[in-house]
Amino acid sequence: MRLSRFSKSLPFTIFLLAMSTASYAQQGKLKVHVVPKQAYVFVDGNAIGDGSRAVELAPGEHSVTVANYGYKMFTDKVTITANKTTALDATLTTSGGPVRGPWGRIQLEGHPRAAVLLNGKTPDYFVGHVDEFDNDILWKQELLVPPGTYPVTVTRNGNVIWGGPVTVKADERVIIDLNKNGAQRTTPWPRGTKKFGDREIPRFTVGIASATVAVAKPTGSISASKSHLEYGESTTLNWNSTDTVEANISGIGSVPTSGTREVTPLATTTYDFSATGPGGTVTGATTIDVAPKPVPPTMSCSAAQPSVLPGARDAITATVQDQSGTTLNYTWRTTGGSIVGTGSSVELDTTGLAPGTYTVTGRVENGKGLAADCNVEVNVQAPPPPKPQASKIDQCLFKGNSTRVDNVCKRVLDNVALRLQSETGAHVVVIGYASAGKTARAQRLAERRAADRAENAKKYLVSKGISEDRIETRTGTPEAGAAVQDSNRIDIIWVPEGATY
Repeated sequence: MRLSRFSKSLPFTIFLLAMSTASYAQQGKLKVHVVPKQAYVFVDGNAIGDGSRAVELAPGEHSVTVANYGYKMFTDKVTITANKTTALDATLTTSGGPVRGPWGRIQLEGHPRAAVLLNGKTPDYFVGHVDEFDNDILWKQELLVPPGTYPVTVTRNGNVIWGGPVTVKADERVIIDLNKNGAQRTTPWPRGTKKFGDREIPRFTVGIASATVAVAKPTGSISASKSHLEYGESTTLNWNSTDTVEANISGIGSVPTSGTREVTPLATTTYDFSATGPGGTVTGATTIDVAPKPVPPTMSCSAAQPSVLPGARDAITATVQDQSGTTLNYTWRTTGGSIVGTGSSVELDTTGLAPGTYTVTGRVENGKGLAADCNVEVNVQAPPPPKPQASKIDQCLFKGNSTRVDNVCKRVLDNVALRLQSETGAHVVVIGYASAGKTARAQRLAERRAADRAENAKKYLVSKGISEDRIETRTGTPEAGAAVQDSNRIDIIWVPEGATY
C-alpha cells in the first residue's frame, strides 16, 4: 500500500524538482562592488541591501542604483544573461557640503538591513539603512533631520516593512519600533544642541560601529524675468533648489528641480513652486501681473456749470478709462463759442454767444489707435436785469450855522415822502454836511450841525408818515475846496429795493 502510494506520487515530485532546477538554471547573477562599503544597492527600484553583494536576477535588462547619503548617486543599466555573472563596480563620489541644524533625531529598531526613505519612495529619497540608525548607547548610529514631519518608508526586497508620518522636533528623538508595527515614542535629545549646536557637520560620517547621517534642509526660490506684462507678452520663469529630488510649479506640473521656462499667461497668475527632498519641502511663489486684453477707452464729459451767463468761461473736464498705458491725445470742438486750452480739461468761452444751448464734443485716442467720444451741453442764459443802484435824488441847503428845515427843504422832503409811500421796498439815506471849523472846537460844532441837519430831515419825513427804519442818517465831509454854501447841506440818497449803499 505504501509503496503503491509512493510510486504514484513519484512522477509529480520529479516534475516539481525539474521545474525548480530549470527555473534556477535560467537565473543570472549580478555581482556589485560598492564604495563606500556602506552604500546601498537598489535593483529596478527595489531595495536589495547594503554593501558589495551578489544578486540573483532574471535574464534581461535591469536598472541598478547605488546610493549613500552625502554621495552622488550611481545609476546604470545592466544586461543579465542566464547562468552567467555580470560584474558592476560602483564607486561613489561625495556630493554636497556640510549642513547646519537645528536637529532632531529618528531612531529605528528592527529589520537592520532595510532601506530608509524620507519624503518619497524612490532611491532618490534614500538616507541610509536601519542598522545605521538603531544605536544610542556608547557607539552612536543616528539619523539627524531638520525639525518637521516626514513620511518615512522602510523597505527591502520590494516589500514595505513599515511606512507612516513621523514628526520630529529640535532636540527630540523619535524611536520607531519596526517589530511593533512602527510604534513610536519620543524622548528628549539634548545631544542635538550639546554635540552639534549650530555648527556645520558632514552629511555622512562613519566610524567603528558608529554612523551619523545629517539630512540637509532643502532651499529654493522662483522668480520671473518680467513681472508686469502686456496682454500676449511672455516672460521667463527661473527657479532653483538644492537638496531636492522633485519639483512642481502650479499650472505647469512636474519640472526639473532647477531650470527656466517661458510662459505666456493671459491673466494675472501666481506660479507656486515646491520642491521636495529627503530633508523636507521648500516652497516659493512669483506673481505675474498681466494687463487686460486691450479694449477701447471710455470717455465722459462734464461741465463745471451747466448754465452760464454770456461771456463767462465754463470748465469742461473729460474722464477717461483706458487700459493701454499709452499716451492719450485729446481733441475738442463746440457748436458755439470757442475752446480754450488742451488736454483732458479745457474751457468753453461764451463771449458773444446769444442765449441758448451749445454742445461741446471731446475725443480721446490712445497710442494703439483706439478712440472714444463724449458730449456735454452748456446752457447760455439771458443776462439778468441790471441790479438796482442807489443814487442821489435831491439836496437841501442850509444858511450859516442853521440846522432848521426851511420851507424850500420841506418841499423837497415832501416829494421824497410821496415817493417812499409809493415804493414801499425802498429807503433813503440822509447825509448831513457842515463847513469845516478852523479849530477843534469849531470842528466838533460843525460835525454836530451836520448830524442835526440829517436828523431834522428825518424827523420831518417821520412826521409825514414814513417809518423811521426806512430813513438812515449819516454825516459826511464836504469836498475839498467846496464853497461854504455847498458845504452846508443835506444829500438825499435813494436806495431802491434790492440795492445797497
